[in-house]
Amino acid sequence: MSAQTVTCSTPRYMLQQDSQPIGPDIVQGLHGQSVLAIYGFSGKAAYDTFIANSEGDLRPYPVMKGYLSNHLANKDVETYIMILDAVGPVAESLDAAAFESVLDAQSKSKPHLVRDFQLTFIAASHAYSVEGQ
Repeated sequence: MSAQTVTCSTPRYMLQQDSQPIGPDIVQGLHGQSVLAIYGFSGKAAYDTFIANSEGDLRPYPVMKGYLSNHLANKDVETYIMILDAVGPVAESLDAAAFESVLDAQSKSKPHLVRDFQLTFIAASHAYSVEGQ
């Protein structure tokens, strides 16, 4: 993977279905670590694009600092990431940021953050592998 720095808009919303945040399936985490991924969106336009390519009753919900912090305190999963402005539930690659990066960008009111991870779709498993920046 390239060492190129990629800047993305800071997510303000996360995607929910049945009142639960959702994200893509992960088949292989970074260095074999367990990964929890949820979809995040910087605004309505990015969310609308995703919804146009999706099925189901999906809703945006403001990114809650408490939600992110509580998950980081929970050590059941080794890596927590937020997918950044995905165009749909299936894409060749996705950009993502660590929950810590999202919290930092939000607490400092930064409009952008640097991508921490890139996810690559694996068609055979219909899931993603995660690579670090």
